[in-house]
Amino acid sequence: MSNKTKIFHNAFKKSTLQCTKTYSEILPSQSPNASSAYIDVESDPTNLWQGLWAQGEMACLFGEQGVGKSILSMQIAKQLTDRGLTVEYFDLKDCAYTNEPLLQPSIPPGLQELSHDELIDFLSKEITIKKIQAVIIDDISALADYKNTTELRRVLKKLRIVCSHTGTAMLLIAGSLHRRKKDLTTADMLPGCYEIMHACDSVFSLSTASRHNAVTCQKTHYVKQHKNRMAPVIYSDDAVISAMLTTNDDGSLVFSNLQQGNNERQLVRDNGFNSIDQRDSVIMHYHSLAYSTREIAAIVGISQAQVSRIIKARQEPVFISNYDQDLEMRQLEQQYLMKMGLIDTTQPPSDASDSCNEPDSCNASPTTPNASDASDACDSSNSFNSFDSSNSPKKNTNSSLKKLMKKSHR
Repeated sequence: MSNKTKIFHNAFKKSTLQCTKTYSEILPSQSPNASSAYIDVESDPTNLWQGLWAQGEMACLFGEQGVGKSILSMQIAKQLTDRGLTVEYFDLKDCAYTNEPLLQPSIPPGLQELSHDELIDFLSKEITIKKIQAVIIDDISALADYKNTTELRRVLKKLRIVCSHTGTAMLLIAGSLHRRKKDLTTADMLPGCYEIMHACDSVFSLSTASRHNAVTCQKTHYVKQHKNRMAPVIYSDDAVISAMLTTNDDGSLVFSNLQQGNNERQLVRDNGFNSIDQRDSVIMHYHSLAYSTREIAAIVGISQAQVSRIIKARQEPVFISNYDQDLEMRQLEQQYLMKMGLIDTTQPPSDASDSCNEPDSCNASPTTPNASDASDACDSSNSFNSFDSSNSPKKNTNSSLKKLMKKSHR
């Protein structure tokens, strides 16, 4: 082990020991194993939810409007209350969670009449008096304006002081900018990204990935971690947490079937087919029905250029006929040459071709009365292979052909 890695491991162990010492005031914690450099998320008592939010930390959950941030935060609060922790959920924006909530949110009295500073003072008094161990604030835009960076920095500093003095774990809910369907989630989508990333200990996001094509139509939610001050980032691009939004028996919405270790790029750009052959067969099926490449791309869920490449690769090769064995091709060429006046028109082309196709017409002996006629017919049928300029009438030839003929005779 090099010196740099030893220094990193020692610093990491000191930080984990300091964290557990701070969290011991809220919940008794076990001393971490000195031989391991990483904390086991499941066995760590300071872990509040999936290793993304720990006791004593100020975390931030952001996502687009309507993605399910309030549902997930209420579910987290319900899990913490089941563990015996004192949790308070402050609804400052009147979230659109119409179903019966898992946890009744607390709404400050006269919320619209309070200023930002008065609202922060009210939250700090509630936390101190009730000795709340975990607080969820939905959402931070009710406390500060994202566009005013000075005010946002001052509000986050006040919340940070409340969090550190009381030892309360605080989760801030924030909105994000619109994300295109195929783009990955980044921290730049968070308004006031610099101020929030600097003030919070942990930042993670909630996004959706749609699998819409001709076969399936399914929407998957996934959680991605963007920052963790006390430990390495676990759930990055190649290891996000996927979940399904389902309905309980009581009519409430919850996230179920949580799976760790999914690749975000595959979730976002997955078109829902089980295999490539299944996707290509669907593309060729709609191509046979005279669908355009743009319509097929919208149905399948891939780009229009990729659809064009698949169609070209899977199309059957065009059959090229053999000139020597194709009688129709020879007749068409003979008619064209007769029309241009390049062969003798005294004898019709059909008679010449028919006479050549007779079994013994060209090989007949000269004693037979029709032998000379058959040989003449064979010579006329091969006239487009060996061109004789003397047989072509001069009135039907072009001037360019006359020049070529003169050059050939020279």
